[in-house]
Amino acid sequence: MQTLVLEEAWERTISEQDHQDIITIFNKTKEARKKIIPIRSAFNHRDDLLITVLLHNFADTKLDLRNVTIQLLQEDETLATQHFQDNRLLLDPATSMPWTFIFPENSYSSLENFDKHSYQMIMIP
Repeated sequence: MQTLVLEEAWERTISEQDHQDIITIFNKTKEARKKIIPIRSAFNHRDDLLITVLLHNFADTKLDLRNVTIQLLQEDETLATQHFQDNRLLLDPATSMPWTFIFPENSYSSLENFDKHSYQMIMIP
């Protein structure tokens, strides 16, 4: 049975509404077998692109994302590529967890046509 977990910092800082939104998305996607579910995107004050997703590990082994390259795609066009290293990105079996990936301004060329409702993210081995 798939379980939703929040990293400790998320537990302390997330609003009740955001928590409920994540639970709703989890319940809608926990059997979808898609590993990365977009939740929202935004730009910060440095023009970094922040992509919040729900990560699903449907396997009976740990999913190791502690050292991973992620591509942001829209209609088969690569919009951004960024390498991420974070020791907290090791998901236990049958676990789902929200996470925000930050794509620095220099990791994308142009997001003029970026549609925050029709993108996907893929992990590059």
